[in-house]
Amino acid sequence: MSLAKTLLNIPWKEIINNAPLIFEAAKKAYKTVNKEPVPPKELPGSKAGDNQSLTEIMEIIEELRINEVRQAKLVSDLAEQVKALSEGIQDISFRLNLFMYITASSLLLTIFLLVKIFFLT
Repeated sequence: MSLAKTLLNIPWKEIINNAPLIFEAAKKAYKTVNKEPVPPKELPGSKAGDNQSLTEIMEIIEELRINEVRQAKLVSDLAEQVKALSEGIQDISFRLNLFMYITASSLLLTIFLLVKIFFLT
């Protein structure tokens, strides 16, 4: 039951309405993160031991950059899925509303015809 309560507390209408904005922001973030980094310059007056530690730091930075690119790609993919989901929900909502109007019209027409047949003839 807690899953159902959680799903009911999510502001689905806001998520659906803002899905295109989320998608565009994710694409922009992915493009920004996916740029090639500027190669490091040697520090003036550095020694051989300093260059080794600088190399290690640059390797760590490169790993972090690769991780950031992966995360941005993941967010972009999730945003695409949310966009597709919201478009599908909007389509289902439109169809459901159309079905309700057709059903209500059919019900009113049926009541009108039954009244006409049984009470007016």
